[in-house]
Amino acid sequence: MTISPVRRSRKSGSVMVLITLLLPSIMIPLVGLAIDASVARLVQLRLQAAVDGAAMGAGRLLGTPAVPETLAAEFLASNFRTDGSAGTWGAHDLHSTIVYTPGITKIIDIDATAQVPLLFLRILGKTSATVRARGSGTRTDSRVMLVIDRSGTMDVSDGTGLPTRIENAKTVAQTLFIPAFTEGADEIGLVAFDGSAYVAYPPSQPGWDPTTTSSSRGGPDMYFKDPNNPNNMINQVNAIDAGSYTGTAEALWMAYIELQKAHLKDLAQDGVDLRMNSILLLTDGLPQALAVSLNTTGSNVLKATSPCTNRVGPPNKPAMVGFVTGGPSTTARGIYRLYSLDPTSAHTSLWWGANPGQAVDTGLTANCSGLSSAGSFALNTTDLTKIPDVDMWGNATTGTAYKTVSRYIDKNGHTITNQIPTSTNYSGTPVSGNGSGDQWLIAMWNATDSAATRIRTDANKNNRTPSDPNNMRVSINVIGYVGQNGLDEGLLIRIANSVPSATYPNASYDSTQPSGLYCRASDSATLAQSFFKIVTAILRLAS
Repeated sequence: MTISPVRRSRKSGSVMVLITLLLPSIMIPLVGLAIDASVARLVQLRLQAAVDGAAMGAGRLLGTPAVPETLAAEFLASNFRTDGSAGTWGAHDLHSTIVYTPGITKIIDIDATAQVPLLFLRILGKTSATVRARGSGTRTDSRVMLVIDRSGTMDVSDGTGLPTRIENAKTVAQTLFIPAFTEGADEIGLVAFDGSAYVAYPPSQPGWDPTTTSSSRGGPDMYFKDPNNPNNMINQVNAIDAGSYTGTAEALWMAYIELQKAHLKDLAQDGVDLRMNSILLLTDGLPQALAVSLNTTGSNVLKATSPCTNRVGPPNKPAMVGFVTGGPSTTARGIYRLYSLDPTSAHTSLWWGANPGQAVDTGLTANCSGLSSAGSFALNTTDLTKIPDVDMWGNATTGTAYKTVSRYIDKNGHTITNQIPTSTNYSGTPVSGNGSGDQWLIAMWNATDSAATRIRTDANKNNRTPSDPNNMRVSINVIGYVGQNGLDEGLLIRIANSVPSATYPNASYDSTQPSGLYCRASDSATLAQSFFKIVTAILRLAS
């Protein structure tokens, strides 16, 4: 059927009339609603960002004398302006409810609202809309031991020119690490190491206390920034110079002992200790030193025919303890006196910081055929049967993990020739001459790996006094400061027990043990970024 032109014209006219009637009552309000809703959403996003910023900003200062509620309100007001500034579309009547919850983990909760002027919906009598945002900031009181490698390779540039790696490390520790923690809330300590380790803060006078009791001397404390203390942590860091080998296992274990001291003191004082315990290890190299006890009863490695005066150890003779150094395809050297056993009254922590590489005779090797501080082990030594199965702290020197875990990388993360002889089977022999350097190097690698595992599992728990029901669950965070010679990133990732990622795969990750972070640094900028990332994780800063 044919529709007449007149009828078609009438239908078109009806549609136009309908549109004209709907335009002011439905179409314009719908468009206005969309515009006003978009503006309100933009303002709400701006308010949420301001709330998150206030929570994070105030969260960083939780535990300081500052009033957290006041701080959060000031952060919020400065980040969300209600004076007509651009970005808030004339928002006004900013109100907030801020609640601070104290404790070991401190929490700041913020609930904020603001009024947003409406443009088009005014025709319906609606002049403003309420937007809302909520956020929380947290900060956990922590107990941390910073462990700084000051071996000889740290005394060179990272490849970008001066300053040296040790100077970069000191700068970041003084300007970023120490200021991030709060006196009176956090407990901080410092161990520095080359071939041997010493406790730099709290300063250890000659005769470091290795015991783990509630009355033991030392342990990280809450007064590390005290400007009236010439031995404060900033000055101890500043005193560190670099030189010599790399005794990583001993340094980690001494940091663990220091953490236990503070834990037991707080437990005795408060009846409970809820602090997070962690170690931050900064190193640029391969373990190349080992603390040993050669004549310990039950694990004496001195031959029955050895001419050593102290062939038989305690209680009849003094323990023959010290540190041995070595490297790839070299003959081991030593033994030398452990820094922590030096009795010289003038050798304070500040002195040790300024005097690395002290190869001092132990005074325990009288009449031995090849054990002394004179240099390499004699090729025909008749003293040792083998490398000890454990170092002087009980960390195993045996094992095969190095075969599959060790991975040497360059500054760009590319795999390079490994300095660990991964194809060599470890036997603990020979102890001198050709091939002995590789055996000692593997023993040093194994002891470092063992120390990290035993720390994460709190292996000394049953030896603490008084009896301690708590597993300290110490996490180990690691910064690998890679230089021109590369570093064993496989070992460092394993020490941290970091959660596997595309950047840092970790086939040996153990979910039953505390997990830390591993970060690779290659210059001062990435070093600072690594410190910031780990410190933020340690303090559980979140919003």
